Amino acid sequence: RIIAQYHNLRSEVSMLLANGHLAARQYPVGLVWGEAAIVRKRINHQMATEAILMQAVVGSALNPKEGGKAFQKMIKEMTSG
Repeated sequence: RIIAQYHNLRSEVSMLLANGHLAARQYPVGLVWGEAAIVRKRINHQMATEAILMQAVVGSALNPKEGGKAFQKMIKEMTSG
């Protein structure tokens, strides 16, 4: 059990390091868990956005007139704010 928790903590630190937390090795355990949750949430949101965009691309390929307009609108909304 302790070994599994240690590996989980190392995994969390690794994710933080990969996402710009250069001092993650020195973080207290509680901070590692808190920051890892924030990073994981951001990554999940990014993946969801990419999935939605991919679906819009497929829609625009299958129905260029309507799908293309919807895709262009989505890109415009994402880049204008």
